[in-house]
Amino acid sequence: MAGRYLGRANVIELNPHYCRAFGLPEIVATVRHEVCHIGLRPGSALQHNTDLFARRLQRIQAPNHCLPLKSKMRRSRVRYSYRCPACAKVVVYRREVRELACRDCCDRESGGGYDRRFRLRLVARRVSPAAPPRPQRAVDTRQLALLA
Repeated sequence: MAGRYLGRANVIELNPHYCRAFGLPEIVATVRHEVCHIGLRPGSALQHNTDLFARRLQRIQAPNHCLPLKSKMRRSRVRYSYRCPACAKVVVYRREVRELACRDCCDRESGGGYDRRFRLRLVARRVSPAAPPRPQRAVDTRQLALLA
């Protein structure tokens, strides 16, 4: 969440993590978006789906959605591949697992219970490439005067 408008207090709050991550262009875009909320029904979750809100966004060239902010919990880029010794099925996990067996083989041979004979064996540990940089919106400094 980049920001929010608190109707009862008539305050716009900005997420400091978002501001640090994206800088001035996104701050301006977020403030514009939140200004569009002023005067709409307070507390309504449907504000984004109204024609009035859409017209306001269009009039002041505000985005309807913000750029996604990566959470502090980063997904691992490491992938672990495991193979079943019985059926040779390969399964990929993001975490390293120890006592895990092939579900298909356990269902077929052991009635669904865990069976060490079908314990998955680690075959490969791969690191995927880093994600490309995120896009940023450009801002014309003359537009800042509109917010002042």
